[in-house]
Amino acid sequence: MKNLVVLITDDHPDNRSLAIHYLQTLLPGLQFDQAPDGETALALVKEKILTTGRNYDFIMMDYEMPGMNGQETTFKIRELESSLKGDEKSLIITWSAAKTRPYQQADAILRKPLVKDELEMLLIEYGYIP
Repeated sequence: MKNLVVLITDDHPDNRSLAIHYLQTLLPGLQFDQAPDGETALALVKEKILTTGRNYDFIMMDYEMPGMNGQETTFKIRELESSLKGDEKSLIITWSAAKTRPYQQADAILRKPLVKDELEMLLIEYGYIP
């Protein structure tokens, strides 16, 4: 499997650290970028698309953040991806303590606090883990 590049977006550093820890144990060799808010996530996505012609392999997107929330950020990311082919777009995973379904244009949802087994099942479902 190619080296995957992942964006973890959450305004709480402990949540980002936990996600990275779990992902490193499930998929060794991942590369990570982190964003504390939607604005930073959007800037990172713009830069990634501009420099590589593709987006992150997947993005974990917190719903509740100061400034631009996860849903707004996801809409803007999907707009940026509109010229990309399917395999160049990101899997966007809603990450929320309150929501039970992914918001529009997100692909999946994980609950908070993050449960490693649920993350693993999602990665299996989307083919990241054989």
